[in-house]
Amino acid sequence: MLKPHIAGEMTFNVEEDTSTGAISVTGIARPPFPDEERFESLAARVRPFLLVSEPVHFTKVLEALEKLVAESADPNLEIDLPGLRREWETRCAKPKPGARPEDDCQAWTVTTEYGTYSDRQLADRWIYCDLVHADELNSEFAGTTLEDRWHEAVPFVARVVEVIEWTYSIVRYLDNLGIVTLNAAALTDQVSNPIREWEADGTVWTAPVGTAPPSNLEPLPPPFRPLDLSDIPRPSSADAAGRPAEGEGNKHAARDSR
Repeated sequence: MLKPHIAGEMTFNVEEDTSTGAISVTGIARPPFPDEERFESLAARVRPFLLVSEPVHFTKVLEALEKLVAESADPNLEIDLPGLRREWETRCAKPKPGARPEDDCQAWTVTTEYGTYSDRQLADRWIYCDLVHADELNSEFAGTTLEDRWHEAVPFVARVVEVIEWTYSIVRYLDNLGIVTLNAAALTDQVSNPIREWEADGTVWTAPVGTAPPSNLEPLPPPFRPLDLSDIPRPSSADAAGRPAEGEGNKHAARDSR
């Protein structure tokens, strides 16, 4: 679904007047956009590659690869790290302050009644104002809509994802040659959690309200004791209507899954 956005594809509706032969464009459409929530998750995942403060920022990754490749002195390496760096810088560069939108766009500009913006500018504002930050839209972008920003963020992030995939392929290639050594956990550790429910076997313990819970898995000291049915109040008909059972204080429970 993202490939057409990476390429900047558009579909034009063209009509021909058979009596005159005149051809006119009557509409334009962009490829279908992905589910917004799923795409937001993807964008948040790749965000560290765009933040200079992160250890996986693309410049740091490239510098490490360039150093390791130079040290290997292997003349048979078939990789283009300078080209990869150009792709990163082209796709991930932030909008240039003061640059004309037509000189700072990836694919096109967007013109509204409030002004003209590069696709890169609108994507940047989606990330910083709508996704992972809460920056306030300044007067320059106040006339743009969430839809305007979202429509340009999708191809921007998709192009970042593509160059991440290229970089990953190079890293795996160098790992196979022994030039890079990847921690095996990087390829096997879980990175998402598909489990929607949580359940585990164990014993439920109780103690009077105010008892500090333990901070380790040592045997629970008094006044903790296993919870039994006598600790669970059985409501009368009146209690079932919403009144608390008489004589029953609150219990503090700690769960022991040993």
